[in-house]
Amino acid sequence: MHVVAVGASHKTAPVSLREKIAFTAGHLPRALQAMAAAETVSEAAILSTCNRTEIYCCCSKASAAPLVEFLSENRAVTRAELEGHTYHHLDEAAVSHLLMVAAGADSMAVGESQIVAQVREALEFARRARTAGPVVSNLFRTALHTGKHARSETGIARGAFSIGRCAAELACSVFDDLGGKEILILGAGEMAALTARHLVHRGAGSIVVTNRTQENAEQLARTLGGRAVPIGELHARAAKADILIASTAAPHTVLAQGDIKEIMEARDHAPLLIVDIAVPRDVDPRVRRMRNVHLFDIDDLQEVVRVDSHARREQVQQVRAIASQHAEQFMEWLRSLSAAPVVAALREKFEAVRGRELERHGRQLARMSPAERQVVERITRSIVNKLAHTPTVRMKQGLPQAAEMVKFLFDLDLAGGASGAE
Repeated sequence: MHVVAVGASHKTAPVSLREKIAFTAGHLPRALQAMAAAETVSEAAILSTCNRTEIYCCCSKASAAPLVEFLSENRAVTRAELEGHTYHHLDEAAVSHLLMVAAGADSMAVGESQIVAQVREALEFARRARTAGPVVSNLFRTALHTGKHARSETGIARGAFSIGRCAAELACSVFDDLGGKEILILGAGEMAALTARHLVHRGAGSIVVTNRTQENAEQLARTLGGRAVPIGELHARAAKADILIASTAAPHTVLAQGDIKEIMEARDHAPLLIVDIAVPRDVDPRVRRMRNVHLFDIDDLQEVVRVDSHARREQVQQVRAIASQHAEQFMEWLRSLSAAPVVAALREKFEAVRGRELERHGRQLARMSPAERQVVERITRSIVNKLAHTPTVRMKQGLPQAAEMVKFLFDLDLAGGASGAE
């Protein structure tokens, strides 16, 4: 068994590509089942956030090709588009990568904590789709445990930036004073809520929330001390707002260039700050060229966190040491799991040899007393256990090629049981 990971993140791919390969909640169940149906794949999980899309699989072959092919076909993206923007990790490297991700060490805003919930959600999606078996389940549980360990033992999360804080910094760069500014939130997710809270902390005024599901909008509005309006009032409210935070889970553009043109005309072209933190993006990127429209997407936030991330480099090194320790423990467990069928086949082979030898000497055994036959039984079983002990330990330790060598030396056929040859 091998752990294989394929992905693209804010470090390797622009948002224009990331939005193409992102998986929304509606896409995930079928995508997971399609991935797990691949010939060499037995388990699968997909981690898809605004900054990354990563596929983790338990595979029978150490190859990323099936995962890349799936990503290309399922997301309707050519291999040429993916070339140079994706990364592939195998076994311990794949495990270590996920552990670093869960610890926030690979995030755009280093140390941010929202990734923990996203990793947990990815595991839940895989479980509900029945694509998370023992390997993927243990892998993601290990990642969550590592993230908790890293945050408690290092300072990586202390005073960490978040996407919301970055957006507030950008708002302050556009408006000298946020006092009295109206915020319109399009979407009802946690990211939008975090951004709004930071803006309010910086002095912004009223908050209006709109979302396709009115109930969700009302719930978020209550949390933020704002009010909810129907999605049909989006344009009218945007004409009055100073800051628009777009963070829906829509798989397509919500506000086209023509929509923003109408909104700007309705507000007499008063400055409008749009922070589009959705992936796929909610707002047509061409509106950047419009007068008094200040549009920032998720990639623009990288500039805000660059200095902060640099200052956390020492913490990242400490997290890497913790992740390496947990990754090594996981790989030991995985190797022992992989060795189990070979261990069972080896013991079955030894036991078969013992049984045939006892049968061959049946006449002599028949002349023994029951007590004497029990002694012979006990001695021969002890010999089998002692002979099997060392190769069993070596295989469970995961020594390179140990299981394959045992299969070859003892002519073990795992598909059809132990061979009858002696």
